Amino acid sequence: MALDHEVAVRPFLFDRDFWCAKLAYLRAIPRRLLIVPRPELSRPGFDVMEIKLRSHDGERLAALVARSAFGCSDQPSKIRLLGPDDLMRVRWSVVEQGQLEACFRPLEGRRLEDRVLDLLRVIDAIRSLEDTSTCVELAPESRDPLPDDVWIAEQVLATCGQEPPEEE
Repeated sequence: MALDHEVAVRPFLFDRDFWCAKLAYLRAIPRRLLIVPRPELSRPGFDVMEIKLRSHDGERLAALVARSAFGCSDQPSKIRLLGPDDLMRVRWSVVEQGQLEACFRPLEGRRLEDRVLDLLRVIDAIRSLEDTSTCVELAPESRDPLPDDVWIAEQVLATCGQEPPEEE
C-alpha cells in the first residue's frame, strides 16, 4: 500500500509549541500598516483598498482588499492567495454577497517559516480592518494540493488562537 506523501510528511511540519511561540513573537512586532484607498477599483456601495505592511523581518507585504461599504456579513472573510502570474483583482461575486475578499501574493524565494509568518501577518492586518476576530477562509487559486504554508497557517490559527493584535 502506497503512502500519500502529504499525509505522511505534514504532521512533522506542524509543531504546535514552535508555531504558537512564533505567532506570539509576530504579534509583538509593529506591522506598520498603511491603508491606501483605491477608488478607481471601487464600485458604488463597495470599497477597495490596498494594504501595505511589513513582515516580521522587514519585507514589504501588500494585499488588495474589497468589502461592502455597509459592513460585512457573518460569513468568513476570503483571503485568496495568488501565484506569481495571477492578476491582483477583485472577485465581485464574493464581495456582493457581503464577504470581505482579499488578494495576497506571497513573496517569492522565502523560506517556509517566513511564508507562514507573512500569511499570518496579512490575516491579522485584514482582521484589524473589520475590528473583529472573524474567521478567515484561505483560498489558494489552486487547492490541489494545498500548499504547506497555507496548511500550517490554518493549523496555527486553529490551535494557537484567532485573536488579532490590538490596533497600533
